[in-house]
Amino acid sequence: MGRSPILPAAVTMPPLNRRAMLALVAAVPIFGAVAGDGAAATMDQSILRAVVDTMLPGDGDAPSGSNLGVDAQLRHLADGIPNYATLLALGSGWLDAQAHRQAGRSFTALSSAGRDGLLRAALAEPDQTMPRVYVTRLRSDAMTLYYAHPAAWRGLALDAPIQPAGYPDHHRAPPRHG
Repeated sequence: MGRSPILPAAVTMPPLNRRAMLALVAAVPIFGAVAGDGAAATMDQSILRAVVDTMLPGDGDAPSGSNLGVDAQLRHLADGIPNYATLLALGSGWLDAQAHRQAGRSFTALSSAGRDGLLRAALAEPDQTMPRVYVTRLRSDAMTLYYAHPAAWRGLALDAPIQPAGYPDHHRAPPRHG
C-alpha cells in the first residue's frame, strides 16, 4: 500500500488485517454512544416524516407511511437501539444540508421528485458511508413497519401476513382485479 498524502513521508499505513478491522468495528459503538445522547434531541422530526412519506407515499388504496405512524415507530426504535438516534439525526441532517446546497431550501420544502433524487443520491454514495447506511437502514425498517400494518395491504390482494402460511396457492394465476 502506498503512502497516504496527508501523512509525513516517513509514515506508511500498515495493511489492514482481520484483527485490525475487528478493532475498528468495535470502536464504532463507543463513538456513537458518546455522540448519541445529544443527537436525538437535534433530529428534525419533520425531515424523518418527509423521508418516510417519500419512500412510502399514500395512494388511492393505501395510506402513506406517516399516516400509519411509521415515523413515530422509527423514533420509538431509536429509544431502544444503540446509535439509532444518532444515525437518524446525522442522516436527516445530511439530507437537509444537501437540499440547501443543491436547491437553496430545506429537504421538507423540496418536491417529491427532489426528495426522491436526494434519497437516490444517498444510495449512490460508497458502501458504509453514513448517507448510504442511513437510507438503506431506514428503508428496510420503514418497509418492515409499514407492511406489518394491515391497512398497507389494501391493493396488494393480501388479506393476511405472508408468514407463516406462505403462498399455498402459488401454482395458480393471481385473481384479476377490476
